[in-house]
Amino acid sequence: MNLTALLQEVWPAVRKRHLFPALPMPECGDGDERVGLELRGKKIQISATFVRKTSRAVSPAEVLDALLDHAVSHYVCCPWDFSTHLGLYLEAKRALPDSVKAKRATDSFLDVVADTYSVNRGQTALPEVYRTLRRDALEETVHGLCQRIWGVDLGAAGDEDLIRKLSSIPYLERRNWKESIREYVRTIEPLLEAEPSSGEVDRPSPFGSHSLEQYTADEIEAGLRALTRETEDLTDFQELLQDFGAELREALPSLEHDIGTGRGRPAEADFLFYRKLSENYRLPVQKAAIEKAGALYPHHHVPWEAGTPFQDVDPWTSFGRLLPGITQSWRRIDGETLGSQPGVPDCLVVLDSSASMVNPRERVSWAVVGAACAADAYLRNQAKVAVYNFGDAQAGERRVLPYTTKRREIVQALCHFHGGGTRLDVQDIERLQHDPKPDIIIITDMKIINLESIIEYFLVADNRVTVIYTGLSDSVRQFERATTGASHMQVLPIENDRDIPKIVLGRSKTLFLNRVKR
Repeated sequence: MNLTALLQEVWPAVRKRHLFPALPMPECGDGDERVGLELRGKKIQISATFVRKTSRAVSPAEVLDALLDHAVSHYVCCPWDFSTHLGLYLEAKRALPDSVKAKRATDSFLDVVADTYSVNRGQTALPEVYRTLRRDALEETVHGLCQRIWGVDLGAAGDEDLIRKLSSIPYLERRNWKESIREYVRTIEPLLEAEPSSGEVDRPSPFGSHSLEQYTADEIEAGLRALTRETEDLTDFQELLQDFGAELREALPSLEHDIGTGRGRPAEADFLFYRKLSENYRLPVQKAAIEKAGALYPHHHVPWEAGTPFQDVDPWTSFGRLLPGITQSWRRIDGETLGSQPGVPDCLVVLDSSASMVNPRERVSWAVVGAACAADAYLRNQAKVAVYNFGDAQAGERRVLPYTTKRREIVQALCHFHGGGTRLDVQDIERLQHDPKPDIIIITDMKIINLESIIEYFLVADNRVTVIYTGLSDSVRQFERATTGASHMQVLPIENDRDIPKIVLGRSKTLFLNRVKR
C-alpha cells in the first residue's frame, strides 16, 4: 500500500470539498498507531501506522479522507484561528478552573464542532472511522452525542442523560460558541479526569491534541494582538500565559525574551499584554526639522611646520619625534553642513502612575496603552525613547528609564505603578533633555499638586509637547486655558480605544489641530 500516492489522490478531493483552503500538501510519516494526525504550523502530518491499523476495518482511502477532513475543518471552521482557540479555552476555564480539564474539554468541543461541520457538508468518511475507534468514558458519551446529532449509527452508547443535554447545544452557531462551550464543559465535567489514573484514560485522542504548535508564528502574533483587543480583564491574559507559556515559547521563540524561561508569571503577562495591545494601533509622528551642523574634523596628513598648532600633531605617524619632514600634522576641514532636515527626534514619555490613575496590572489602563503606542511610533522611526514614570516624585516615587530602543524595558517602565501622590519634578525632566530637543508626551489626569510650575516649564520649553489627559476635570480646563496659543503644544483626551487613533504625535496646533473650545 503506497500511502503517499494514495494521499496525493485523496487530498485534492478534500481540498475541493472545503473550497481550496490555503494549506500545504500533507505528509505521511511513521507516527503513532494510536494518533492519526498531527498539526504543526498548518502542516498536516498523517500517521501511516495509524492508517494501516485502522485499515483492517475501513479502506485506507476512507481513513485518509476522514483524517484530512477533520484537520481541514479545524482550519476552516473551528477554531478557525489562534485567538478563537484561546478565547474558547478561557470560556472553558471559567466553567472549569482546572487547566488540565479545561484543555481536554476545549479539545473535545473543537472536535465536535469541526466534525459536525464536515458531516453536515456530506461526502465524508468520518462516521466510518468513528465506528472503529476505541473509547474511554468521555469519548463514549461524545460519540453518542455525534451519533444523535448526525443521525448516523456509530455503535456508541454513553450516558443518555448527558447526551440529551449535549445535543441541545447549537454547535455550528459561531456567535454562540462562548455560551455553548461553557454549557458543554459543565455537562461533561463528571467524565473528565484531571490526573489520569489508568492507561485507558491516558490514551491520546485518535485525532491528535490541539496544541499551539498547529499555528504559525505569524498566526500566533496576530492572535495575541486580537486577543488583547477582545479581553478587558488582565487576569485572563495572565492565566493564558500561565497555562500556555511553555507552548507559546516553543511555537514562537521570539517570546522567550518577553516571558522568560519559566512558566509565565503575572508581571510578564502584563508586559506582553500591553506590548501586543499597543501593536494594534500605529500612531503617526509629524517629522521635525533637525539641525545637523558641520564641524572641523581631521581630514588628511600634511608635513608639520613651525607655527602649526601643536594639538594637530599626529604622534602615531611621527614616531614620537618633532622634526620637520618627519612629523605629521592633521589638516582639518569643515564638515558638511546638512542644514534643517526632516526627521523624528527622540521621545520622552512622562507617565502619571499616582493613586488616581488606573493600576495597569488590575485592569486595562488606556494611559499605559497610549504611552506604549507613542513609544512604538518613535521606535518605528528609528528614534530612542526615555520613560519618566512618576507618582509623588518629591517622595522618591519615580522610575526613570534613560533613552533606549529596548521595547521590553520601555513597557516594563510604563507598567510600574506607584499608587501614591502626584507631584512632578521639572528638574528630573530637565536632566532628560538633550539636543536636538526630544518630543515630550505627557499622560496624566492633571491632578498634579504643582500643576502651575509644570505649566510654566512647558510653556517656555523648546520641545514639541503632546499632553494626553484621562478624564475631564477642573485641572484639565486650567491646563488648557493656560496653554492656549502655545503652538508647540497640543492637548488631547484618552478614555478608551476609540481615542487612540485620533492621536498624531508631534503635531503643531497652529498648523494642524483644530481645537474645540469648551
